[in-house]
Amino acid sequence: MNRTTPSLLSVIVALLGFMSPATVLAQTAEEVVRKHLEATGVLAVIDQVQDSTERWEFSLETFAAEGKGKLLTKKMRPDRYRMEVEAEIAGQKFHLVRGYDGERGWEIRQGAFSYLKGEVLIELRNEALRAFGADLIRPAEIGARLVLVGKEEVAGKKAWVIEVIPREGRKVTHFFDTETYLLIKSKSTSSEQGAEVLIETWITDYAVQNKIKAPSAMDMVRSIPARDEEQLFKLRRVDSLVNTGLEQADFSPPSSGRSAEGGAERIISRYVEAIGGEAAVRGAQDRIETWDFSLETQGGEFSGKLTIKLKWPDRFILELEGGPLRIVRAYDGKIGWQKNGGTLSRIEGDELVELRNRARRANGSELLSLKEIGAKAILKGKEQVDGNETFVVEVTPREGNKHTYYIDTESFFLRKMAGTTIQGDQAVKTEIWPDSYRVVEGLRLPHKQDAVLAIVDSDVELLYKNVMTAVRFNTGLDGSAFSPPAAGGEKKPPPPKKKDRRTY
Repeated sequence: MNRTTPSLLSVIVALLGFMSPATVLAQTAEEVVRKHLEATGVLAVIDQVQDSTERWEFSLETFAAEGKGKLLTKKMRPDRYRMEVEAEIAGQKFHLVRGYDGERGWEIRQGAFSYLKGEVLIELRNEALRAFGADLIRPAEIGARLVLVGKEEVAGKKAWVIEVIPREGRKVTHFFDTETYLLIKSKSTSSEQGAEVLIETWITDYAVQNKIKAPSAMDMVRSIPARDEEQLFKLRRVDSLVNTGLEQADFSPPSSGRSAEGGAERIISRYVEAIGGEAAVRGAQDRIETWDFSLETQGGEFSGKLTIKLKWPDRFILELEGGPLRIVRAYDGKIGWQKNGGTLSRIEGDELVELRNRARRANGSELLSLKEIGAKAILKGKEQVDGNETFVVEVTPREGNKHTYYIDTESFFLRKMAGTTIQGDQAVKTEIWPDSYRVVEGLRLPHKQDAVLAIVDSDVELLYKNVMTAVRFNTGLDGSAFSPPAAGGEKKPPPPKKKDRRTY
């Protein structure tokens, strides 16, 4: 038998048809459908769900190649749908995004954007309608019909066979266990370059997520008889989130006129939600963090302790003690100062501007108050950071240097931050990699951070490795705790002078 290699992009497109909760909520002539929905717990909670996000991982086997990838789906009532596939097949990388915003269907295939038409658009719209079970729970409202075909034996089990026939497009056939009423298998067809494609999806495992018993693992066989092709996908659900605050913009095509600035604000909003929400960020009126650190330089290595004290919206103290370093740097909302060893000095000029901006970033007020402080955020695109795809958001304050946030496209955690700051009379490039996020009193904070500080126009580079040991919130820190020692009656700090390059 002649085995031919399938189009690799067509393999990716094959994932489009199986992911909606149609496979969870799917099918049947009234009585069977009702029992299925009761068995899965859908009827009890479906009206409470406004949006959902699912992540899957998959492997792929064909006659000529193997591959693996990730799948992300997003759905929002009543019929918004988006999916993203990233895959590597036979050493080649592919990326495909498809979306339906309630009116328009679109895709980005290998970076090329286009609107969808004809049968492809119809099937994508049907997938969106199935996302919240409209074809099963309220079929008449969307012009769909449920037909009980009869019974068949599937994998040694008796199954009810139900056809879901939409107003337009191709039918889907579901096979429900006659005892448990759980879905065993689904079958459908599609067309690819004029050839008929047969798709069978087998549910291999269930798990309760968000109070619904849903498929957690599936096998999908996709075959094209005319070409003697067959592909096997094995899929495993990574996680499932509901009511995350998805918006219409998450499903709109990129050519719809959304500005880069508007896109950045949307990503920042998702980031804030991912770490606990705006109320939780603003609710941390003060915070004290303690860290253990190790420092590598060209001259050697040493370790020590770091304490950071914060007070909303822009007060900041950093106290570092380790090896030869005894440093304090602070901003009290107006005045910047530092103590290096026993020497107290005022921070002014460009260095003061950068210290103030750092205080805002550390408190989280920069991203929540962009307009109020005259800053602008621009979405620059996407980049890979340590194997994670990230949105690249560039934030430029009214004064001072821009900083770039790299925000994970799936979790919306911060994966990296980069920018240039001022230390004394030196420009210093900084790169920070937050990791090991944990929830503490409602806020999700990184408990590990690696940082590289490189002095511009020199070969001086410092590598910090930081591990958080404790964090406390709303301790009652007074504003005076951030003022320079002179505010307590000591001698006024002398005018600024050249700083030690080792300053953190």
